[in-house]
Amino acid sequence: MQLVFLFRFDTQFQFLLECKLNLQKLMLLTK
Repeated sequence: MQLVFLFRFDTQFQFLLECKLNLQKLMLLTK
């Protein structure tokens, strides 16, 4: 159970990280 939770948390973190990177790319493009 703990591993599953950690895995889900890890994937969510990765997802947020990618979203952040994409946002930064968009900012650079729109500048």
